[in-house]
Amino acid sequence: MKYSAIKSPPRMMRKEDAGHHVGGPKLLSMMEKAGWIEPVVARHKMTLYDFKQLEECCDRLSRGEFPHAAGASIESAAA
Repeated sequence: MKYSAIKSPPRMMRKEDAGHHVGGPKLLSMMEKAGWIEPVVARHKMTLYDFKQLEECCDRLSRGEFPHAAGASIESAAA
């Protein structure tokens, strides 16, 4: 196997790709509001997330946790 064929995950992901990675842009937004994750870079046209932090959020989802924003009711988070 050639070394060029070995793929490693990206270190950073754009907001659109990060949203798809965790299950959707709305879920990513909920994770941000709940304080699970925050962008590493947040500028006018560029928002980047750390891949490892995204994976940690996915692990939390797989353990049955769900991101609820502080002060929000369960009904409003599910809508």
